[in-house]
Amino acid sequence: TAGTRALRGLMTQAESKTVTPRVYKQYAYYHRQLEAWCIHTSRVLEIETIDVTLVDYLDVLMERDRKVGEAEKSVAAAVFFLVGCQKKKLVRTRRALKGFSKARPQLSRLPLPEEVLYGLVMISLGLGEWNFAVAMMCCFCLYLRPHELLEVRCIDLGLPMVGHNNQMRFHSLTIAPWEVGKPSKTLTYDDTLIVDTPAWLGEMLERLTVGRSQQAPLFNLTRQELQAKWNNACAKLGVKAHVYQNRHGGASRDTLGKVRTPREVLARGRWRTLQSLARYAKGGLLQKTWQRLPSAQQAFCLRSGEMIEQVVRGSSPALLAPKVVKVVNLVR
Repeated sequence: TAGTRALRGLMTQAESKTVTPRVYKQYAYYHRQLEAWCIHTSRVLEIETIDVTLVDYLDVLMERDRKVGEAEKSVAAAVFFLVGCQKKKLVRTRRALKGFSKARPQLSRLPLPEEVLYGLVMISLGLGEWNFAVAMMCCFCLYLRPHELLEVRCIDLGLPMVGHNNQMRFHSLTIAPWEVGKPSKTLTYDDTLIVDTPAWLGEMLERLTVGRSQQAPLFNLTRQELQAKWNNACAKLGVKAHVYQNRHGGASRDTLGKVRTPREVLARGRWRTLQSLARYAKGGLLQKTWQRLPSAQQAFCLRSGEMIEQVVRGSSPALLAPKVVKVVNLVR
């Protein structure tokens, strides 16, 4: 009952809203794993012993060869659900996390080169998957997270204002609109992304809204359809990649090509600190990824980049996918 939860040592409704529903679900999963281990080892999750309990649990995760991300989320979940627990007081746990990170360093995904994106988009256009092709362009150019791509609605597309010389002359996409009541991953609302490059992308987005309800999903894709179409395009190009690499790739292109300042990239990607952008300024990662591709795939991707606008506009047929000799892993 509202008004008595804190008195009974429980988390209040207001406290539970300090994270997004998606993060809450993640925390709940990792906390259940921790609770199960505690039951198995005859332990109790309580403030007095939580530091020792978590240190031992992290040791178990390390022995099981789990990734540092699971360790970090397990600790975060314990702090979140154990009312009154403060991470700054978990001296041994914080030290153990530092050691875990050194022993099992978390490897970030490689950024996807822009040329590879064009190759995947060209293949999708050849398959008649026009909305998916435009969606992937947005993932890259707007640094969208996959779940944001699926949630954006037709009404979230802002149209250009004639006569303006500033950013109002471009199309825009609003992420996590206030009226929906679901914040972004960083707990913000109404994040506006300007669709300024490539010049034709905003026009293609507007075409997706024609004759459709304003509340309809802009790209009309489910999570399963998005993944299936992505996997299919990757297979035909002969690469193994992750949808999320588009977000990293767009940030890398804009940073290295000086398309935007670091502050502009930070705002566009909705990252909290400039430190988060350090990995996107490493041109060697893009070169490393690109050089893995056989010459036939490279040639197809480069030609796709030259032809993409004509194909999207329907003035030229899509290029045929290259013959795949071997599948190249571009993830890491």
